[in-house]
Amino acid sequence: MVTLTVPLEDSVYLAGSDEQDIFMELWKEGVESQFKMGSSVVPSVKTMDFFLDVFNSYASSELKGVCLFGASENAVLLWGETGSDFPWESTMGKWAMGWGTYVRPAYRRQGVSRLLRNQAMRYLNAMGIETVTGTSISRNIAGKESMTCYGADVAGTEWRMKVEDYADFQSSVEVGI
Repeated sequence: MVTLTVPLEDSVYLAGSDEQDIFMELWKEGVESQFKMGSSVVPSVKTMDFFLDVFNSYASSELKGVCLFGASENAVLLWGETGSDFPWESTMGKWAMGWGTYVRPAYRRQGVSRLLRNQAMRYLNAMGIETVTGTSISRNIAGKESMTCYGADVAGTEWRMKVEDYADFQSSVEVGI
């Protein structure tokens, strides 16, 4: 187990546009790890270019979304709008995609993912996002369990959380949006 020199709460921060290299390193590890667990997302150049575009669209505020780093840049979360407007009304209201969360193995089971999610929900709430939705790999039991613990409705590999119902983000936070 790794002992962190900084309190976890102090180590979660919003990624800036100048942090593409850190994002890409962590995200590539995450995509490769998920692929080994059965994800259909192939860790290819095309895949990584797509996620770099998503990162840049959030960092530039082109789309509403967040990329957060945690645990001294040993964890990453990417959640936000997809850029697609659908021609129908939805019971989800204004929604965001939970693209993923990745924590390096030495930092797991220390609450890093929880802190990233808490902060992400604060930002998304301030941005007017009502629902976050995503998928989990069927073999990622820890990921599914953690989403259920945070109040997500989980059906098979899909999960959905109402931002306003999220239990751990009752206090407000100022965000520069």
